[in-house]
Amino acid sequence: MNKLDNYRAKIDDIDFEIIKLLEERFKVVEKIKEYKYVNDLNVRDYNRELVIIDKIKSYNLEKEKEIIDVYKDIFKVSKKAQEK
Repeated sequence: MNKLDNYRAKIDDIDFEIIKLLEERFKVVEKIKEYKYVNDLNVRDYNRELVIIDKIKSYNLEKEKEIIDVYKDIFKVSKKAQEK
């Protein structure tokens, strides 16, 4: 196994962890969807999104912009799931 293969294997391990966490997150999104429906709340909560983005910024991450971009995609998918 060369260096590239080792890096890719590491990425595969990380991706597996991310996938498990995303699945867990979307199960919680489903519960939020039910709560919002019962309580007649809007799907979109800009304030919550800003809180999450501010929290990411507070971590002073090297790849902050990229992580925020990923989270914006997660927000889109979460909203879409709540609208079904």
